[in-house]
Amino acid sequence: MVGMVHKKILEAASVRPSGTAVGQALKIPDGVKTLLLTCKLTYHASASRGAEVKIYTNPTGESWDTDPYASFLMPFSAGATKQKTVLVDVEGLEFIRADVENLDSSYPISNVKIIVVSERDVFSQ
Repeated sequence: MVGMVHKKILEAASVRPSGTAVGQALKIPDGVKTLLLTCKLTYHASASRGAEVKIYTNPTGESWDTDPYASFLMPFSAGATKQKTVLVDVEGLEFIRADVENLDSSYPISNVKIIVVSERDVFSQ
């Protein structure tokens, strides 16, 4: 992607069973309307459930909403590495954060990453 700016907002070696990896806050500058958000992770070979990405927002970067602004389920296949990219409408938002919840109660998820891509450098703010 020529001219696109990438920023890793979550990286976790492992997410425990039924646990959540919490991403870092990202300030959204005026004029930015959308971001591409890509999540990549690896499921345990014996896992029976997948993962959910939850996107939270707030006006200050400190006190996050209790319910997600948006969410999506990751594709699931036991033992596989899966990746999914979604377009997130951020027009009018101040801050976002993306978390990954492990829906499997017995096995961890590994190599969890979330990358955000924008046309503008929203990451040096």
